[in-house]
Amino acid sequence: MDIERGGRTIPALAHPGRNGYLWLLDRSDGGMRFLEAQPFVHQNVFTSVDLDTGERVWTYEMQTRAGSVLATAGDLVFLADSGGVLRAFDALGGEPLWRYAVQGYRVRSVVSSYAVGPGSRPRRAVPARVARR
Repeated sequence: MDIERGGRTIPALAHPGRNGYLWLLDRSDGGMRFLEAQPFVHQNVFTSVDLDTGERVWTYEMQTRAGSVLATAGDLVFLADSGGVLRAFDALGGEPLWRYAVQGYRVRSVVSSYAVGPGSRPRRAVPARVARR
């Protein structure tokens, strides 16, 4: 498809990403160059799926846009949202276990898990890349 930018016509490629953004790429000069990405879907639902059957196990709907998700081997799911809330759920049944509001910030990075040494308990972290509201 061709788009108009700054008075010139640019051959472009539009890609609807799984993250809810429509990526627009410039395909001039035989290559690809990023132009922009805009949200096209308000993703506010998290769904747990049984990988053996493909059936929905549980669903959680948020008021704000869904952010990053971390599922652990310990049957925990951590879900961050654009409203600045980090939540923990039981991975098997979806029961909320706790929530933590990052006062005045939005979570914009991936939740991660790590262990410090042999026999240590895994830790969860929200990276420091947060944006002030």
